Amino acid sequence: MLLSALANGRYPLGYVDIDLYHLLRFNDYEGFRPGLGLMTSDRLSRWVSLGGYGGYGFKDKAWKYGGDLKINFNRLKTTFIDIEAAREVKETAGTQFLTPGNPLFDPSAYRDLMISKMDKVDFGRISFNTGIYRFIKLSAFFDVRQQASPFGYMASDAIVPATEQHTFNFNTTGLQLRIWPGEKFTESMGRLMSSGSKWPVFYVNLTKGLNTTIGQYSGQFDFTKIDLRIEQKLPFKIKGYLWYELQAGKVFGNVPYSLQYNNKGSRASAYALSVENTMETMYLNEFTSTQYAAVFLSLNSGQFLKPYRYSRPEIELVHNYIIGNISNPSQLASNVPLKDLSKGYTEAGIRLRNILVYNFSGFGAGFFYRYGNYASPKSTNNLVIKLVFNFVL
Repeated sequence: MLLSALANGRYPLGYVDIDLYHLLRFNDYEGFRPGLGLMTSDRLSRWVSLGGYGGYGFKDKAWKYGGDLKINFNRLKTTFIDIEAAREVKETAGTQFLTPGNPLFDPSAYRDLMISKMDKVDFGRISFNTGIYRFIKLSAFFDVRQQASPFGYMASDAIVPATEQHTFNFNTTGLQLRIWPGEKFTESMGRLMSSGSKWPVFYVNLTKGLNTTIGQYSGQFDFTKIDLRIEQKLPFKIKGYLWYELQAGKVFGNVPYSLQYNNKGSRASAYALSVENTMETMYLNEFTSTQYAAVFLSLNSGQFLKPYRYSRPEIELVHNYIIGNISNPSQLASNVPLKDLSKGYTEAGIRLRNILVYNFSGFGAGFFYRYGNYASPKSTNNLVIKLVFNFVL
């Protein structure tokens, strides 16, 4: 039962399930965040689900809470309407794609531990979610939110001297797509489980900011934001694989720092943990972009020694590159350094995976080096050594 609960992210208690994601969370902004999330189970109804959660961050000393109502239209729950409302925190200038996997086992979630810059968000959201030919996941949404950020914004028509604005109202609508041609599925425990595909997977976000009034919230920013991500694993015939991920984004229109891009740095002074498909040597929020493009490459050897109970070593070569620029720096926050990436940022490295294996966990080490246009004159500042952690099945 425990393995099933971990796979689904829910622990059954009869007519309700515990949402394991909300039991205990941690990041550098909130510190430890214990909480509790409950949702109605399939024993009560497969067609309607009601859930709620609450949690408290000991570092930011603030409660977060929310709830949602989900209405399913088919037995496998692939088509549904989700109505949500919450008081939450959100990474400043972060980007989220439509990833249907369990967040408890998402390697990119390791970066969440390091996030120290967040906005406070009160929001209401309604979305229609469905699968098209099974390999296309679509979420069409409308979102109303008030977002308070420590990083200000000054409108272009502001009277000088002007005060920076730190609370924003956003009314947005848009689409999120996940497209994986050839994706295959198996049915398990009443849900479809992906068994993947040999083709690339595409993620697309299209977001439109509206100058409309919904209740007491008047949208302040008219903008369009487009985000794209493409990734693929190319296995070799004998062993090992090549992995690549391409990312790009652009904001059309002047927006606060909160809606720019922080370029996915994963270097933090307090945490030395390697995160795949991030800039390993770049500090979080070190650079800012209104538009950017990035490529992440890794070449994995596969197990190069005879498997041993406590060791299954793999070598992985890494090379990452990102370029971007800022379109409205004079309007953005005065209390955050604004550095763009117009010259291109480059890093290379090596991950030694599964040097030590214990139960389902693999431990190793990563060595990464920043070089090129944004390298430090002092070479030791460019070298970053990190712990490499992954699940071993």
